[in-house]
Amino acid sequence: MVAKKRCELPGEFRSLELARGTWILARQGRERAEVFLRGVQPMAAALLGGATFGDLDIEWTETAANLTATFDGERETFPVKSAIVHRPIPALYRGLPLAVLDEATRRFWRRVFTAARWPGGRFLLAFLARRGGNRRRGGPNPPPDGQKRP
Repeated sequence: MVAKKRCELPGEFRSLELARGTWILARQGRERAEVFLRGVQPMAAALLGGATFGDLDIEWTETAANLTATFDGERETFPVKSAIVHRPIPALYRGLPLAVLDEATRRFWRRVFTAARWPGGRFLLAFLARRGGNRRRGGPNPPPDGQKRP
């Protein structure tokens, strides 16, 4: 698996200092995102100090991360020890190739789960599953041609 080494986050961010050298950068609106920074240098902390800035780019290296942001129309870059990007779950699921069931499959599973709620329905489904198992797998081997089973 190849790790992603660069992340571009457009939009307007607000900064908030959580502890000395630890910051959170939050983007509000429809596409929310949060960036947690650790090991922010004092010079960069003075730049972040409760400011609002735009278009955040993060580039990870082996030992640190470089953060580039737009402050008052100018691009500034500063190093941080680590940067963790958090995006809410709905935005993550949009990019995944999730399975979609067609109408016939949905109808089948709806009937199975309905039957499971009937009194004794679980036992009926278990019986049907055991009974049909041999047919799907080919069942016992048929005797060679011209021979009868003992």
